[in-house]
Amino acid sequence: MANSIKTYSAVADAAYVYTTPQYIESADIKVYVDDVLQPVSAYTLSNTALTFNSVLTEGQDIRIERQSEASSRLVSYTDGSLLNAETLDKDANQVFNVAQEAYDQSRTTNMASGKFYYSQEQEPTDKVAGTLWYNKSKTPNVLEIYDGSEWYAAAPIKDVTKLTQADVITSDQGLDQFAYSGYNASSDVYLNGVRLIKGYDAADITNGDGDYYELHGSLVVGSLTATDVLEVITYSGGYSTEVAEKEASVTSMYTTFTTKHTDVDPKLDEVIALDLTTKMPLIEAAEVNAVAAAATATAKAAETTNPIKGWALLDNETIQTQGNIDPEVVAAETFTIKAGGGIFLDSVDRVVKANGSPLPVCAGEVVLDPSNPTWNGDIRVTVSRDTTSSPNRYKLEGHPDLISMDGYMVMATHNARGYTQAYDNISVKVGRQNGYFQFIVQALDNNGNLTEVTSGSVMFTIYKI
Repeated sequence: MANSIKTYSAVADAAYVYTTPQYIESADIKVYVDDVLQPVSAYTLSNTALTFNSVLTEGQDIRIERQSEASSRLVSYTDGSLLNAETLDKDANQVFNVAQEAYDQSRTTNMASGKFYYSQEQEPTDKVAGTLWYNKSKTPNVLEIYDGSEWYAAAPIKDVTKLTQADVITSDQGLDQFAYSGYNASSDVYLNGVRLIKGYDAADITNGDGDYYELHGSLVVGSLTATDVLEVITYSGGYSTEVAEKEASVTSMYTTFTTKHTDVDPKLDEVIALDLTTKMPLIEAAEVNAVAAAATATAKAAETTNPIKGWALLDNETIQTQGNIDPEVVAAETFTIKAGGGIFLDSVDRVVKANGSPLPVCAGEVVLDPSNPTWNGDIRVTVSRDTTSSPNRYKLEGHPDLISMDGYMVMATHNARGYTQAYDNISVKVGRQNGYFQFIVQALDNNGNLTEVTSGSVMFTIYKI
């Protein structure tokens, strides 16, 4: 029983009184709650009676220690001084208290308010995870560690088993089998002092890929001679052998993998051969096509409820329309046929046909107003008049077919509506200038000179040849 230390389990009652060890000075008393040193303001001390100033939680660990002054003496004698019992007791009590505290600490070392080391034959009852026990009940004595549920050897225990030809239980096709159940992942096998390599099965021994293997609690090695000694060294224990056991386990898994590599390798080659850099665009294109096909199927499903929709270019179905409603065509190329006759086609490489005959890719009319020429037809076509050139030119732009007219046939005819000149010998010259489609409208006047026509309109029709 400790003389300088008292331990309690807290009672949830502010009036509960705890008893302290005997002490000389109140400063010698140190109070810990759950191993945390408490300030003197946390409790009230009256002789050896101690009460806490606030209610503790039921079951908290309380430790009250006496820690006497050991660095200096409480009494200093001088010649001729008066000696009384109180002075002599104080001096003797200091020595006595310090000795008691040293003795208590030598018997019990506190770690997290609990004992952590025992040296005895009986299993410690006051144990927590991390408690050390020098077990004297075993021969030889073993230092063990408690993990919270079981005791394990704190250091590896080495077991050496020697096997000879006399221990063979079965011999077959150049292989000897030994009954040995103590083998584990950290075991090493030696033949005449030479460490052997673990294999996966009998084929490894035959092929030279291994020297032995484990078979249902037994060891199988190559045939031994009468003088051969097979030595199995096995380490058991917890923490200090864990790394060796993990290493042996990984080695075993690697051996298994390499043995099965003949089955794995072809599949692995197929994975390596899949060049995702080149295959990914194909995968993405297929995904886009699938989405587009789904959208087309959805649109086509609505045909029965909307007779304006059709798929003339997709599957030669009839486009149905009526009055001035513009039909919408779902096809491989996006385009729109206007009710007024204009056609928008997103690709110049496609030809729109009606009953097998080409339709114009662009058609419309330019009203020749010098100050504000206008275009009636495709809404994507605009017209402007260039007054900086001589003769003045008109420029059509906005439609992709008007940039390069190669491969197209253009028909342009002047409509003399509103024209009052004496001679109606009017010509429309069409061509390209600086990469743009342009045209000039001129006529001969009474004097035989060419003059710009500024009234009427020009009708255009453009075909792909």
